[in-house]
Amino acid sequence: MAVASGHSPTRSSSRSLSYNSLIWTSLNPRGKTVFLKEDLQWFQTILKDSPYLKAHMVKYRTQLSQADDLLSLAAFMARNKKGSGPN
Repeated sequence: MAVASGHSPTRSSSRSLSYNSLIWTSLNPRGKTVFLKEDLQWFQTILKDSPYLKAHMVKYRTQLSQADDLLSLAAFMARNKKGSGPN
């Protein structure tokens, strides 16, 4: 923890709003740590006990089940990129 806290303050975000969120926030005492969560019930449960955490509800456009297809698409697009310079 001393190593991580030696790099604060930082701006960080996490998709993992959970009971260990206090640890992540404490490692960044002068920085800004923001948590993102899609599950309303879990969001309310954690913030009920820790209302001072900075957290936002989000709706992700993709799901973990799509990961393989998205990675394949990204690899295909990278292989077929014509060039990024001006025409």
